[in-house]
Amino acid sequence: RICFKRGLKPCFIRSCEHLASSSVFSTITTLLTIYALFGDDVRLFTFQKVDDPYFDMITISAMVAFSLEIVAQTFGKVGYKYGFFFWLDILSTVTLVLDVTFIAERTFGDDISSAERSGNKSGSSGGGGTEAARAARMSRVG
Repeated sequence: RICFKRGLKPCFIRSCEHLASSSVFSTITTLLTIYALFGDDVRLFTFQKVDDPYFDMITISAMVAFSLEIVAQTFGKVGYKYGFFFWLDILSTVTLVLDVTFIAERTFGDDISSAERSGNKSGSSGGGGTEAARAARMSRVG
């Protein structure tokens, strides 16, 4: 309530600053980054196709959290906007789209998940470049 008396823009900026400096939010995004790095491989090697929607929900949640982090950092942290980590975060967040099973299957073919599960990783949706971008995200977390 107090925030709206001062105006919407200062309230938004202050909220972004708070979120960008929050250790709880940082911990959540760190855990989601670890999932983004390894979750799809764990899904392919350990779970059945019927479990894919659960992983898709986590991946989409991670994309939402990372997008929220980008907005919070852009407006709440000086020097972040258009910097190296800004572009890295956008790239790594966008590439998560390819880890969503129904999108990957429509893009690369209906049998991509079954081909990957049988050991053929040539059509993998998470290439080395995207993995490197996600790993670089980990280097700045903390």
